[in-house]
Amino acid sequence: MEHLESELPKHGIRYEFLGGSLGGFRRGGYEKYMETTEYKDGIKRLLEICKDENVAIMCLEPKSKYCHRRFIIQTITKMGVEVILMEKFRQKNMGLSLIGR
Repeated sequence: MEHLESELPKHGIRYEFLGGSLGGFRRGGYEKYMETTEYKDGIKRLLEICKDENVAIMCLEPKSKYCHRRFIIQTITKMGVEVILMEKFRQKNMGLSLIGR
């Protein structure tokens, strides 16, 4: 994943890292972290991007049901955002969820 930032633009795909606010493991658990301003700000940023573009959120965990993406997906689907799980199309060892506009 370290090369995504430089490689994706070569193919017309914008890359934006939101791992600081929406990334995986959190001390005390991700559900507790979801109550923080940092998480809510990350969700706001994600929704801003979704207004104009399709968005993919990725993680090294292939299955979203075992990944922090499930919490992000729960949050934004409650807000009416369409989410398509791309697990059957994923690359080996990487999970992917597509968020529609």
